[in-house]
Amino acid sequence: MLFFTFINGVIKMKKFIIITLIILFILFVLLYIIIFYGYKTSEKTKKFIVSQYSDKNKTINTFCSDYYEFSKAYSKGKDEYYESMNLRKTGENIWTGQYSKSINNKDEITKEVIYKNEKYYDSKTGKEITDFKPYFQTSVIKYEELKTTEEVSTGIISDHSPNEGYFRGKYLNKKLFKEFFKDSDWNLEGDLKMDVNYQSIEPFYYQMIIETENEKLRLKESCRYIK
Repeated sequence: MLFFTFINGVIKMKKFIIITLIILFILFVLLYIIIFYGYKTSEKTKKFIVSQYSDKNKTINTFCSDYYEFSKAYSKGKDEYYESMNLRKTGENIWTGQYSKSINNKDEITKEVIYKNEKYYDSKTGKEITDFKPYFQTSVIKYEELKTTEEVSTGIISDHSPNEGYFRGKYLNKKLFKEFFKDSDWNLEGDLKMDVNYQSIEPFYYQMIIETENEKLRLKESCRYIK
């Protein structure tokens, strides 16, 4: 009787040990996924940014598949300036949308735009719009100019996480960024914060935001990109 009781105890102990080991293994795997995936998504997103912003000769037609959105805001003296461009593809190499500019959230000027032959036109007057240029045509972003400050991981939260990438950090080339905002009175003080997310399955989407620490200078560019 004591022998069988001993055997049962050993069997129960083995089951307990096996179950405990399985639980520990699962926890280890989950911890690995969280840590490793967070690192991986940051790194792959940095590489994605570099690949997207590697050639200033890209155009709306070669950069985006069917839509493009852009906005920038900055301060100069006591005034705050805002500019935006929104485009949708409506035909073979033809895009239409709106271009807006304003000062202090008033005196807004909005133009209906048509983009064709790699140029922007006021669709009502036919006059070319020459004072707009996408950020991807003005700056080449290099890998060493991106510094991760926070890992953003959705490894076990989102069903789409293997196809998503996130980067949250600093953009170190302040002088190049300043050239794009040459009309602002920003004097390169503080860091530039960058936040990027993208999706690597259809629809191939990305969004990039770069802004100063005080948020008085801000750029946003997004589109469904061509892979």
